[in-house]
Amino acid sequence: MYEIKDFPFDQASSIYGIAWEDLIEEQSLNPSLLPGWLKCTFTAFEISDIVRVSVVLENNKPLAFFPYYFTYHRFLGLKLKTLNLGANFYCYHQAIACIAKHDAVLTAFLQHQQKKVGWDIFQAGQVVNGSKTEAAILEFAKQLKLPRFEYVGEKSPYLPLNESWQDVLANKARKFRYKVNKREKLLSSNQDYNIKWFNDVEACGELLEIILDIEEKSWKTSENMDISNNPTEQSLYKVLLTFLAKGNLLLCNVLYFKDTPIAYNLCYKWCGKVGQIKTSFDNTFKEESPGAILIEYSLQYLIKNNFDEFDFLGDMMPHKSSWTKVTRDHTSYYIYSKTPKARIAVLMKKLINKIKQSKQLDNEKAAKDD
Repeated sequence: MYEIKDFPFDQASSIYGIAWEDLIEEQSLNPSLLPGWLKCTFTAFEISDIVRVSVVLENNKPLAFFPYYFTYHRFLGLKLKTLNLGANFYCYHQAIACIAKHDAVLTAFLQHQQKKVGWDIFQAGQVVNGSKTEAAILEFAKQLKLPRFEYVGEKSPYLPLNESWQDVLANKARKFRYKVNKREKLLSSNQDYNIKWFNDVEACGELLEIILDIEEKSWKTSENMDISNNPTEQSLYKVLLTFLAKGNLLLCNVLYFKDTPIAYNLCYKWCGKVGQIKTSFDNTFKEESPGAILIEYSLQYLIKNNFDEFDFLGDMMPHKSSWTKVTRDHTSYYIYSKTPKARIAVLMKKLINKIKQSKQLDNEKAAKDD
């Protein structure tokens, strides 16, 4: 039997922070699941007060950590209490922070919360396909015969760094190699272009200003994707940059034209891997492809320094797929309990899905007849 203790997030971090961090590192989980990174997330999204942590203990030793919070999901007049994994708000490669026995530990946590406060839906977003976490979720639903709904998530590309830079380029098309070599010559021959690395805590304020300035001049503004017009994201990166720098996780470089920053590549380094959190460039210089210059420069640096992987993070985009077709696929899971409201919601969802499928078949048939 496991012992489960519940704490406010800050208290759990204070008592078990080191053990929690060690567990994340030992299991090679994504650093966005670290308690310090989660704290940055909860602070930026202003939900610190509602997040709690279930610590699962075996023989008085922590076996797993479950940060969680509750929301209410309204569906056809029903108010469904939803138990969310804490990292649902923002993380890369969702996973349970657990040493072993993932199936049994997840089941213990969910049954503990059901007995303690009750829930209608358990939500785990962006779970890596084929992972121990996904297997535990599926096993829990299977053993208790609970309905589940799943939605396809991000296909997150990554590039294994197990070849030399020359071999990486050799596998690319001739036109691709030509463009890379052209940009490399521009960087090496034109002294107006230079690259500066940022990794110190003292430089985080300057780095944030650079990032916001570049974002404001980037193509993202027309798509409403820039950080400069998103106060929540600004709050997140203000605390996240400092957290990464203090933990020696920050790996960021900035491309300058003369004295003007024109592109940045914000990454973390963790367990031999590097993840690209954010990148952008000043659209004034788009003809020179400053974003591509930084990625290529960074990849050469990472290969030279024996890193294992460059993770582009997020969903597939053209500038990522040009480097790799290998992806980590994700699925978001919604497990419905056996409470009366949950049962009704499941019946209604199945009925709605059946109607949608019937309409789709009718439309396909009509299109063929035409």
